Amino acid sequence: MKKSTYQSRMSTTEQKYKDWIRTLGDHQGGRIYFSDQTVKSMVLLERLVKLYAPTVIIELGTAHGLSTRLWIEQSDARIVCIDASFAALRGTAPVLPVDLDRLELIESWVRSVHLQDLWSEDDKVLLYIDIHSDHQHVFDAIPDLPNGSVVLFDDVWRSDRSLKSKEEIDEFVQEEVIKDIDHTAPKAIWPLKYADYWKRGGFYGFSEIPQLCMWTAANKVTLHWEKGAKVVWFQWPKDRED
Repeated sequence: MKKSTYQSRMSTTEQKYKDWIRTLGDHQGGRIYFSDQTVKSMVLLERLVKLYAPTVIIELGTAHGLSTRLWIEQSDARIVCIDASFAALRGTAPVLPVDLDRLELIESWVRSVHLQDLWSEDDKVLLYIDIHSDHQHVFDAIPDLPNGSVVLFDDVWRSDRSLKSKEEIDEFVQEEVIKDIDHTAPKAIWPLKYADYWKRGGFYGFSEIPQLCMWTAANKVTLHWEKGAKVVWFQWPKDRED
């Protein structure tokens, strides 16, 4: 009986996020942009925000606000969003309601914001990274996060084996990546980077992938992921090996 109830709840949750994605896609002319989340990723984000119970959520890159709505619905944390523009978020409010009063909106490039000013040492931060620039600025701030904080990177695809050739990478993209992006969009904005992970296998995604893999190797940080979801995460400093 418990198993049936759990499955029913998960089915309802998945359908909700599927509806959100479809609504925002229709609002954008019927396209599912590469920046949209997948249903599995949204379900994972919901589970992680409940598991880590942050007091502050910092979202880097808001766009149309799909994950933003999840934070509002699933957490009582203070929510800070940083993006160069919130026109897209505000533009979607008529088709998918969003409580803008819950959000602290900082309209700026991430590199222009001193991230450490957004939390205190008593906070537990969920730092959600959905941008494809300014990453050195973000990596420089991570060591200053309060203990117990969690860092999440979006738009990351996991390969269980190291990909050694262009042919292997192309095959991985066809099998694992294409289904999660708008393949009708110009290839110039497709995810195009692969790098080996310091433990085993590797990751594919946007321009931040090589830097993410180098930073985790240099700091001996263990990443976590879930099959089918394009999110990786680690807890700071718990997931750093001595």
